[in-house]
Amino acid sequence: MKLRIPDYYDKFKCIGSACSDSCCAGWEIAVDDETCRKYARVKGAFGDRLMRSVSPSRPYHFLMEEGRCPFLNEKNLCDIYICLGEEFLCQICTDHPRFYEVYGNRQEAGLGLVCEEAARLILTNQKKVRFFDKVLNEKTEEEEPWLEPLILARESMIQLLQDREQPLERRLKQILSAAVIFQEDYCRDDMESMYLHIHKRETEEREQEPRTGLREWFTECLEFLLGLEILTPEWKQALKQASLMIREGAVRFSDFDGIYYEHLMVYFIYRYFLRSVYDFQLLDKVKFAVFSCLAVRGTEAAASGEGSLTSLEIARLYSKEIEYSEENMEAVNEQILFSDMFDTQRLSEMVSAVFRSSYLSEETGRTYE
Repeated sequence: MKLRIPDYYDKFKCIGSACSDSCCAGWEIAVDDETCRKYARVKGAFGDRLMRSVSPSRPYHFLMEEGRCPFLNEKNLCDIYICLGEEFLCQICTDHPRFYEVYGNRQEAGLGLVCEEAARLILTNQKKVRFFDKVLNEKTEEEEPWLEPLILARESMIQLLQDREQPLERRLKQILSAAVIFQEDYCRDDMESMYLHIHKRETEEREQEPRTGLREWFTECLEFLLGLEILTPEWKQALKQASLMIREGAVRFSDFDGIYYEHLMVYFIYRYFLRSVYDFQLLDKVKFAVFSCLAVRGTEAAASGEGSLTSLEIARLYSKEIEYSEENMEAVNEQILFSDMFDTQRLSEMVSAVFRSSYLSEETGRTYE
């Protein structure tokens, strides 16, 4: 079995009390059965504290105290780690913010944007992210027949996204077009055709009359996000501010960091694209990545004034609110299937309006609506 990781994966180290948004607060923390058995064997006062702090029945979880893990001390450090050592951390605390996926003979791992240190590693590097394979063992599993072409399709998309000779707008529109073609091959069960399209990098950008305005689309987008489960007041405030400014036409989409959004797109494509080997919805995975970039960009562009969230904080909060809420991810996936907001042409139009305007706004001073 092989393990694939991004080049920043092994650089991650928890920054502990220096973290401004501890992963030990704000959501339920599950405790796996094996760790519960370990806790039951701990003697003394600390063992009693462990038993009082874990729910008495499955699914086991820590009983939060005012939204914080009962073992998160006043210095924002973990008392379990301090008193018992790393081997007594539950599985989710050991893994976080790492994620893992298994596809037959392939395991993939990465870091989630939800962690501020992980977000810094993912989004602030000026170099193109690279991916490496490690051999874990010689054990072989039966592979999904479509896994290989989907891996190659993903690699071609990531290479396209990292082609810095092309403007970001063109790169995003090209992967939308490529995903449409790949999806058609997939639906026809035409693997040979997909291989041909991968190697030809054949995309078709159709210039069509815009059907909707920037303000209209972003108003719909922000209303949708505000209607989801909100985990943090900072995110709610950022969305409300963005919605108000979009409605008033006070947002200029200029001076964006192209490398930042390149990394953001690569993160979403790497993390989610291969899941289509099980649900056949590869185009939806690309739509989700593009929508996520647009949502982050719209919220970022509306951030202004002293004390506003940084672009890094906005991406991290988006990840926390959407990726790390099962309920919200289900809602987004349903919208991708049924809402016109996720129509390929509309997304392509919004990409042009948002990521081309940095050039046009300098020449014309226009606010795009």
